[in-house]
Amino acid sequence: MIDRDTELLFYRAEDALRRGVVTDGHFLNAGEQYHLSRYLDRCGYGGKYFFFGGCPGTERNMLFFVHEYLHDFLESSPEYIRDAMADDLSLAVGAVKVKGSGYKKLSHRDFMGSILGLGVERFVIGDIVVLEEEASAIVFCGRRMADFLVSELISVGADRGVVTEHFILPENYEIKRSFRTVTDTVASERLDCVVAALINCSRDSAKVLIASGEAEKNYSENKKADSPVSEGDIITVRGHGKYIIRNISDKTKKNRIRLVADKYV
Repeated sequence: MIDRDTELLFYRAEDALRRGVVTDGHFLNAGEQYHLSRYLDRCGYGGKYFFFGGCPGTERNMLFFVHEYLHDFLESSPEYIRDAMADDLSLAVGAVKVKGSGYKKLSHRDFMGSILGLGVERFVIGDIVVLEEEASAIVFCGRRMADFLVSELISVGADRGVVTEHFILPENYEIKRSFRTVTDTVASERLDCVVAALINCSRDSAKVLIASGEAEKNYSENKKADSPVSEGDIITVRGHGKYIIRNISDKTKKNRIRLVADKYV
């Protein structure tokens, strides 16, 4: 059963389709993108949409529908489709650079808190890439919001001397994500076995986390400890992080299952 927020997510996508617009201008988190993509695929829109947040590697992205006249190129050239829709992407997503004075180290929380403190809604802000060596950050946002931030964002945290300006990304700019590989063996593909291995706890403790909703599979509460885990599944454990399952099929000589996962760091 889907919750009200997810229903609203689906409604906005359907409304954008009805109105013939390429995007509704909302940045979506990873869980929202996951559920929305599954819904659109079930509705027959597989391959006719994509997510984009300013550059390759962004986690928070807008949903974009491919123009109908480009549907003939869906399978042959996804790169061509992105290039053909470059104007749509540019009109929807902007970026600003917020430069600190340098006297104080600024965190992601500092930048986010100061932006939201201006009365900005979270959905118009994408990724915030903190550049610690420069005491600055690149903020991806809606194109119109970029103008507002340049005008109004003059302080971040205790730093009252920041400068906010429009930012043009360097050619081939990409956000690199870091992972730490976790390996172990498990008795079965059950969720409780996998959670226990990922965070190095007992199966009983893992069952408590699952039953309380603190351990999720594919961004959804799943309170069944025996729920099967497959390659590609995303496991999130509150207080421990997010993991993507890379392999959970190979058997050891002792007939246990090899588990390989990447932890987002």
